[in-house]
Amino acid sequence: MVDIPVGYSESLDIVLPLIREVARELDGAPEWTTRLLEEPVVAGVESMAGGVVTIRIIAKCAPNENFPVSREIRERVKAALDAAGIGGPQV
Repeated sequence: MVDIPVGYSESLDIVLPLIREVARELDGAPEWTTRLLEEPVVAGVESMAGGVVTIRIIAKCAPNENFPVSREIRERVKAALDAAGIGGPQV
């Protein structure tokens, strides 16, 4: 499981499809085919608190690949959110 925090004011109509596209792209990347057992699923909003909406992604991984896969998901989602001008939570 990978939780992605975004600012409460960000539109989920933009954020969720963007994260789903990242999941599809990762699933299709040849270098990740042996690490991912199936396409990661964007489960949706896990929680809302303190100006933060947390989006949960579930990825089935090969044994001992959970940490590399979760790091790659976070990096790709961060890059996609930045490119779309979507901000993280304000602290």
